[in-house]
Amino acid sequence: MELSSRRWDAVGVAWLALTGCAATAAPGAAPVGGTLPAAAARSSEPELRALTPSERALEQELRAEVRALVALGERSPRRPWELAGAADALAEKIEAAGYPLERQGYELQGVLAQNLVASLRGSARPEESVVVGAHYDCPEGSPGASDATGAAALLVLARRLRAAAPAVSVHWVWFGTSAPPYARTASQGSQRYVRRALERAERVRAAVLLGGLGSFSSALGSQRPWGPAQPPLPTAARFVAVLADERAGALGETVAAGLTRHGALPVERLRAPADTPALGGSDAWGFVEQRWPAVTLTDTAELRDAARGTAEDTAERVDYARLALVTLALEAVVRELAEVPASAARGSAPALP
Repeated sequence: MELSSRRWDAVGVAWLALTGCAATAAPGAAPVGGTLPAAAARSSEPELRALTPSERALEQELRAEVRALVALGERSPRRPWELAGAADALAEKIEAAGYPLERQGYELQGVLAQNLVASLRGSARPEESVVVGAHYDCPEGSPGASDATGAAALLVLARRLRAAAPAVSVHWVWFGTSAPPYARTASQGSQRYVRRALERAERVRAAVLLGGLGSFSSALGSQRPWGPAQPPLPTAARFVAVLADERAGALGETVAAGLTRHGALPVERLRAPADTPALGGSDAWGFVEQRWPAVTLTDTAELRDAARGTAEDTAERVDYARLALVTLALEAVVRELAEVPASAARGSAPALP
């Protein structure tokens, strides 16, 4: 896995806030899973290597989880039954994996939303914690496949690490509301979780928030730039990005380096706030506000997929092979952050219900 580091200044962040990033795809870009014209498909970037049998099995597991969430339809407070159905479906699978489940319910104008929390208690310093989180809701009017990728990866990680014995506690958190109009408000699921953590005097040593992780392409021109004031990103949308600025301390470098060591995809280390909404980082907002070390791991879908958050954001568009490789690399990173012994069981989760 390749690693590069780029510095984004306040001008670029302001440009993102003013202009947005999800309007149109780059010239020559095609939807993930779609067909590119021959000229646009030419790329100097290597194609993805063949997956091993175990990686293929993980790919199929992730495909099943994304499809299950997408099949529920729009998961937003505008559709309270669908949102509640998603929470119940995830809760059943979390409990089937052997976790005690905490439901953190909160009301939004008469609609019940829920954060779902599953925890591994630390064996040495349980008062310290690593939080790994993702949202399971999606924008209004969309089936939300891009949003479902982070929630699915989180579920798979929780299964694979159920038998681990971390030195510090690990909290897997599925946030109930993240999309506008709740992003960066007191009604955002991650903000509600942070409030509970403060009440419990939790010592969050690291928070890793998962944005979309399923939009990739090796075609040149498939990645849109931030803007004219910024250093260029690679033109092929085949990398994952780690968002973190100086407030995260060394966490951004640690996560990016870990993904590089353990993964098979290029990594871009972006020195931008972990809660940059235009890059899929809205879930980090509550953690950043408390100055807790936080990073966002994202495919920057807003810069590479015009279907993100629209009715065309379907499960068939997700690149499950690369999603599987990102998930495996992230498992290794979480093990290191939580100080899981090297001898701890890997991938020993129960079978899918």
